[in-house]
Amino acid sequence: MSIPALSLIIPIHNSESYLQDCLERILMQTESNIEILCVDDGSTDQSLTMLHNYADHDPRVKLISHSSNQGVSMARNTGLQAATGEYAAFVDSDDCLKPDFCRKLYAAARRADADIAKGNYAYRNHDRIDFSINRKIREDKTNFYIQCSSAIFRTEMLRKHGILFSPDLHASEDLLFAFTAACHADMVAVADDAHIIINTRPGSATFGIPDRDTLVSHYKALDRILHEALSIGIEKASFNYVLASLFALFIHIAAKNRDPEIRSFVIAENRRLFGAAQAGRQFDPCLFSSDLVEADKPLYACLEANTLPLFFQTIDNMQAQRCRMLRNRAHDAVRSS
Repeated sequence: MSIPALSLIIPIHNSESYLQDCLERILMQTESNIEILCVDDGSTDQSLTMLHNYADHDPRVKLISHSSNQGVSMARNTGLQAATGEYAAFVDSDDCLKPDFCRKLYAAARRADADIAKGNYAYRNHDRIDFSINRKIREDKTNFYIQCSSAIFRTEMLRKHGILFSPDLHASEDLLFAFTAACHADMVAVADDAHIIINTRPGSATFGIPDRDTLVSHYKALDRILHEALSIGIEKASFNYVLASLFALFIHIAAKNRDPEIRSFVIAENRRLFGAAQAGRQFDPCLFSSDLVEADKPLYACLEANTLPLFFQTIDNMQAQRCRMLRNRAHDAVRSS
């Protein structure tokens, strides 16, 4: 029996409303030499029944069950431990793959003998695809810290270096995994035209208002990425790009929650971690600030001067202005009708 080219690992918890679309798209992959490892993480809806039905009708679908909900990191790790494929990929149960996703990434990986091959995110109901992330990865493999599920990873490489998802993280566990894998990979190949379709559900962990536990997880991940970058000694340009991007990302995520106690926690964590980043020999203030988008340029000054509350206030004012504009538009529309 031939070794599968790819092991597709799907963590599943109460996913009955979108699981069928996810699995049907995977079964339509033009690369047929795959195994589909469905890890049911203690579902209480009809997900498990659906999975049994798929496993009964297609030998590529293999079901693994947790008796209780252990979290997405543990579910992915369970799948990874069971994987027999040359490469492993991680697909969330509310996302789906373009039909040629596996074929294009596997071909790119084999062509370059790469430990990782990365595609791109396409968003459901949105036409925009961000190609800048892949451009940065072409410059330096350690610029890969985001879009983990758009990539495939050589299974042997992950096992050799003991790379797993951190069970104590339920947010940004994928960022830490991708960055750690990229640091240990000999080669990261890129295929811009291999797309996973991301479902941007309102209120999801990615797009909702973060609670304290979520922000704690984000900053734990940032702490570990910073430690990894400092200990491995990645190139100065990559160090500053990754860290500037992550500080900006987490501050904007945190800004969605206006609770004063939560913001105090975020301000303290940014002060602590930014100080650790500044102390690293790879830190360069010019590179760090240059890697921020224009709208976030004031963010560097706020981090440096410990005046992050001013940045939060600016974001709050912009959001309030946008809400007023939308209310005025709605009011004008009613008047004109």
